[in-house]
Amino acid sequence: MLNVDSQWHPLLESIENTLRAILGVEHISKYEIKARNLYHRIRRGDPTAKALMSALMKIPSQHLVPVFYGAVDRAGYIYFMREIFSRSVYRERAEERMEDVRPPMDTFGQAFAQCIGRVDSFVHAIFPAEQILWIHDKGRYDDGAKFQLGNVRALGASEIGSHFREVLDDYYLERSHVVDTIYFGDSRESRALQLADACCSTITRQLRGDPDADPYYELLKPQIANDGSRPEYENVEAVWKIMQERERAKKGET
Repeated sequence: MLNVDSQWHPLLESIENTLRAILGVEHISKYEIKARNLYHRIRRGDPTAKALMSALMKIPSQHLVPVFYGAVDRAGYIYFMREIFSRSVYRERAEERMEDVRPPMDTFGQAFAQCIGRVDSFVHAIFPAEQILWIHDKGRYDDGAKFQLGNVRALGASEIGSHFREVLDDYYLERSHVVDTIYFGDSRESRALQLADACCSTITRQLRGDPDADPYYELLKPQIANDGSRPEYENVEAVWKIMQERERAKKGET
């Protein structure tokens, strides 16, 4: 999250200076930072890729830019929907209802909602008069992102939002700080989106236990506002089995 007035240009200048220093002036005009390619080269021991990723992950700390993420474990989500939610709610129609579940889109929406909520809460606490312009990298999740952003902006003004505020005694935000205008940009044309992609890839790999990402995550870690947040639904199968065993023990079945 950037303060556009004070951080935008210094951050972009730092990215360009990093590319000049590591890649050379002649190579950066059309160069696009692609985290997937960099990590592929890092795994092969490429020193240039390692140097570039290290320098990029230091930039948020250099400019005091907070980083937020949301994460959902897809396998855990599928297990929860099939073995816990569907069987509890729909019972005999559980398998039929599972056909409606779209794990990649459903988990994306939940992770995205987590991230929006964390950013919104941060801004509401620290900069209550400010608004958020959400810039999203164009891709296959555009519709899902627009849907979630629309929900966030609309809920505060709806009857449902009013009900939440009444029940929760004003704990629920009256209106999101996310403004109406949402831009979906192409990362090829935005260094800031390219840096965000590198941060996202580093966080994702670290959450998945990829040792290649560990040193770069440590560089980014000081600026990650929710460092340590594990993916939702992670280890849900093991936890559910423990809960079932305890329930059986209470009933004298074990």
